[in-house]
Amino acid sequence: MKLTVLDAPIDDASSPFGWFSINQMAGLAEFESRLLSSRVKHGMEYFREQKKAPGRTPFGYRRVNEKYAPDTTLHECGKSFWEIAAEIVDYFVDGNASLRSTVVYCKKSMALLGQILG
Repeated sequence: MKLTVLDAPIDDASSPFGWFSINQMAGLAEFESRLLSSRVKHGMEYFREQKKAPGRTPFGYRRVNEKYAPDTTLHECGKSFWEIAAEIVDYFVDGNASLRSTVVYCKKSMALLGQILG
């Protein structure tokens, strides 16, 4: 098996230098991944300690005094965003959804969700 790395001078992955270079890059990638995970974890802990809602507000919620609350504003379909979100969650948690029915459901819902999230 031959590995071609475009931005590194590794011509043979089976040579000692090639093996070392690949393992070094993999180690650095794992290190970066763990650093990012640690930063996100600490950020979430900070928001919990401050009793504030972190990041982007999830669909069906709104931000009230730095906390999440159900979004009861009505959409043009006549249901609140909270009710629409609850229907979507119930559909997927129901357990009776097959792959085919999920695809059909998503196709029908995408237009509505596009308008809502728009």
